Amino acid sequence: MRQRARVTWAQRAQWLTVGLIAWLVLVFLSVAWLHTPAGPRWDRLLASPLIHGPPWWLRVALSDLARPWLVIAAVALAVVLLVRAVVRRSWATVLAAVLVPAVSLAALWQLRQGWLDLGTESFPSGHAVAGFAVLVSVALLRPPHLGGRWAARVSWLLAVAVVTSGNITLHAHQPGEVISAALLVTAVTGVLLGILAPPAGHGSFPGEP
Repeated sequence: MRQRARVTWAQRAQWLTVGLIAWLVLVFLSVAWLHTPAGPRWDRLLASPLIHGPPWWLRVALSDLARPWLVIAAVALAVVLLVRAVVRRSWATVLAAVLVPAVSLAALWQLRQGWLDLGTESFPSGHAVAGFAVLVSVALLRPPHLGGRWAARVSWLLAVAVVTSGNITLHAHQPGEVISAALLVTAVTGVLLGILAPPAGHGSFPGEP
């Protein structure tokens, strides 16, 4: 059995730093996007390549994948991996994988209630928050022997790209709403991993500090 690596205090500090930076960027982005004329201009600039570039069939396919088939498949995979982690008593990993989506959605609800005036009914995107958070759970729960390290990273990044682009291609969300969703989930993930410190050897989180 592969021994799981212990998480050092330096790694905890790295994750907490990631979470703090993501939160600060989210605050800055929300203020700039929602309360200045720059927001709509950035939305048009960033959305144009995804809306006018790909052919119609690809735009529809990306939207259908992101809303909701890829997310449903990721949830199913996460449940299977979660059961495995419970059987193996990897409690820190289980707790992190459950709390990332739960806390992300709770934070989304708070923002949409007008907390600090940083959100609206569609900012951040709820579909994108759910998609990103579930993909984080899958990354945390993935056993080291399931797929090659680079294959797993590439697959995960492709899934993130699908969730990102698929929420924009058919005008379901503006780019700022999806970017803020990614920042929200990153902030929550960084803080939770810094606090809970699940063993690094259980899964293979892409881009881990």
